[in-house]
Amino acid sequence: MTSPTVILSVTLSKTSKNAPLLIYNGYSYTIDRRSETKISWKCKYSRKYFCHARLHKKLNYEFIKTVGEHENHIGNSRCEAIRKYYEQLKQKSEQNQTNPHSNSCGPTNMRWTFIVSIKFVFSFPCIIRNCEYLLLDYC
Repeated sequence: MTSPTVILSVTLSKTSKNAPLLIYNGYSYTIDRRSETKISWKCKYSRKYFCHARLHKKLNYEFIKTVGEHENHIGNSRCEAIRKYYEQLKQKSEQNQTNPHSNSCGPTNMRWTFIVSIKFVFSFPCIIRNCEYLLLDYC
């Protein structure tokens, strides 16, 4: 008898420093180490909150197992939407060679109140330099 195949929702993205970022169940993971057969991902908050949660995946991103629990923080269900919006904003500004804060590309799956809060943050010139950190610190 064969075991049932479980399909998991995993999103791959990039950090602000262009390192690979994996989002799974509202938690963000960065690469901890690589071997010939698998990649070990650690929680983004492994240093800040001493989180010991890990993911193990094969090189083709096939899920193997999770190790540990997120003990000191909670996940953010909006993390994936924030990342997608930020990447769309960045791509549009690179294509048009314009200021990313003047772009009006609307996010696809975000609540209206959250969209307003993003545009509110972008409207202040003194905070614009820190917008990336404000948006991505919660993912």
